[in-house]
Amino acid sequence: MEAWLNPYRLRSSAAMPPNLAENNLANTHPEWVCAVGDGLYLNPAEPAAADYVVQGVAELLQNYAVDGIHFDDYFYPTTDPAFDAADYAASGSTLTQDDWRRENVNALMELCHAAARRYGVRFGAAPAGDPEQNYTLQYSDAARWLRQGTVDYLMPQ
Repeated sequence: MEAWLNPYRLRSSAAMPPNLAENNLANTHPEWVCAVGDGLYLNPAEPAAADYVVQGVAELLQNYAVDGIHFDDYFYPTTDPAFDAADYAASGSTLTQDDWRRENVNALMELCHAAARRYGVRFGAAPAGDPEQNYTLQYSDAARWLRQGTVDYLMPQ
């Protein structure tokens, strides 16, 4: 049995869920959260948010008898450059914004894979079935993850 996670999504719409718990990260750490329409997402460029995801993976592995961690295909929720323009500018990166976004996702995937390895379990992801869509619309480089061993498997949707 694997734990199936959406690494960044806190709320998909105003109706899902209609109310946020008091301890939802949108309330406790709004500086980690970005909105896209009515959806709320952890900011992939925020190191503290990435650390929170990694710590959550470790907590699941420490406290539950799972065989692995599986990330759903929800990575960057938008291609809008304004979504993280300030973070990108502040980073001083020489990469394009698209490549910088991919590196944010790659870093999270690598950290979560390392956490899974510490507990001796599999780590995989379910990207969309179209590799180009993953790469250009969600900034997830699934081919790189396979080449570099960042994931143990992919299960395209």
